[in-house]
Amino acid sequence: MSKVHYNYSSYTPVEAIIRAYENEDSVQTIVNAILDAGIPGYNYNNVCALMLNYQKLLKEDRYSQPADIELEDYDFDDSEPVRDETKVRYDYSNCTPVGAIVRGYENGESPNSMLQILKDAGVKLFTLLRVKYIMKLYKTFNDEGTSYNNTDLEIISALAESSLKETKKTRAAESRRDETSRDKIGNKKMKAKDVCKSKQGRENDSRSLSAEPKFYEPKKLSSTQEKDLQNDPSPEFKKMKANTMTVAKGIMPALIISGNGGIGKTYSVCKTLDAYGPKGSFYEVLKVKSTTLALYEHLWENRNKICVLDDCDSVFNSADGISLLKCALDSGEVREITWNSKASNLVKTSQCRNNAEVAAAVEKWNEKHDSTMGIPSKFFFEGAIIFITNKKKSELKEKDEALLTRCTVTEINLNEQQVLKRLGQILDKMKITGNNGRDITDKSMKKRVFDWISSEQFLKDPRRKGRGISFRLFINTYKQCYAGNEDWKELSFDNQ
Repeated sequence: MSKVHYNYSSYTPVEAIIRAYENEDSVQTIVNAILDAGIPGYNYNNVCALMLNYQKLLKEDRYSQPADIELEDYDFDDSEPVRDETKVRYDYSNCTPVGAIVRGYENGESPNSMLQILKDAGVKLFTLLRVKYIMKLYKTFNDEGTSYNNTDLEIISALAESSLKETKKTRAAESRRDETSRDKIGNKKMKAKDVCKSKQGRENDSRSLSAEPKFYEPKKLSSTQEKDLQNDPSPEFKKMKANTMTVAKGIMPALIISGNGGIGKTYSVCKTLDAYGPKGSFYEVLKVKSTTLALYEHLWENRNKICVLDDCDSVFNSADGISLLKCALDSGEVREITWNSKASNLVKTSQCRNNAEVAAAVEKWNEKHDSTMGIPSKFFFEGAIIFITNKKKSELKEKDEALLTRCTVTEINLNEQQVLKRLGQILDKMKITGNNGRDITDKSMKKRVFDWISSEQFLKDPRRKGRGISFRLFINTYKQCYAGNEDWKELSFDNQ
């Protein structure tokens, strides 16, 4: 059998597939290598399936040799393998397509924007459906604390997409057979009745697909639980928690929390919201830089949740961004948000009376455009927003004073000593995670790192000039210490 040249060695195709999975390489990389070797019978989905078989056998301790993964119950499809690019330039780095999608999700990119980035890089095989699957899988695995790698995300999403497409084809074929069968029935009355039922069924399916997500009812806490939750040695944080609780109860629709960065504002907000409902169902967090369009899409997708917008200050730099926030933060009974542009995926929903009709219109548009996900030109925001920003209240007032009148503003500005005091107050409760959400918290090590960054030796070192004390500084220094770097103290001066 011909050999596949991969990673500076020669293998049989299955051996090469196993090595690629172990190296957490992209599926397309090994498909390209098999194409170069001129070996027939392997395409993208085949390779995905074999990798998944290998993973399954390893978990069940049933793997002994490469042939085992081909003995699993999987029928190879005979579609032609396709050569595709394997590297994407994104966020100043060369990534695999999945790596770029994961980074894009963390940066607040929408599935549509990531798909365009992949296309611009010459990647053809990834569809919008697959990009969405990967983002959802990444979020699910993170929430569950499940160990995974980028290859896992790629093979699961690719096979799930393939399965969904096959299901759609089967349903379409069955529908055509049913219609042909009904056409042969001579009884027009019966035929008309069947058509009516079919139409009603399709309408029911449409309503099912476009069913409006219900607002997650917050848990009811006792007065003692609420008192404990709000309790905090810092008066600024105590006030912030009280306002966050009011939003969580569905009483106040908008809250802006401003102040210097890296002092634990987001951590405290999320911990408070966690007491009332889970992340993903009750609230969502959009982090880092975001375009106005990406924010609009995020609000639409989470229209019935509490949206925590963390460090999305870039939206303040445009009139459209400020206008969007003013609509979303309004205290009126109905908060109608519109987007006026010539975007190719904009769905006209100006005549829709509620979000159920908006969702139905978008769903109908999506069915006609497999490679793109539509966004409505208008929808009704029924959730709440907590905007966390490093800008001062005075800076926000300069941008648009009317914006501040629409919501409660809590300002927290701490000097270095106050940040250290705050860090010391919550040090015992602080959980630190590594890659893939792995818990790397060590109580004694946290104390060791805290003692160092609060020491006179560190605080008075001239290398700190222009750099403040923050939670991020502590966490980055802790990770270097946890990694076993002997010079972690020296490295701490490079941290922010």
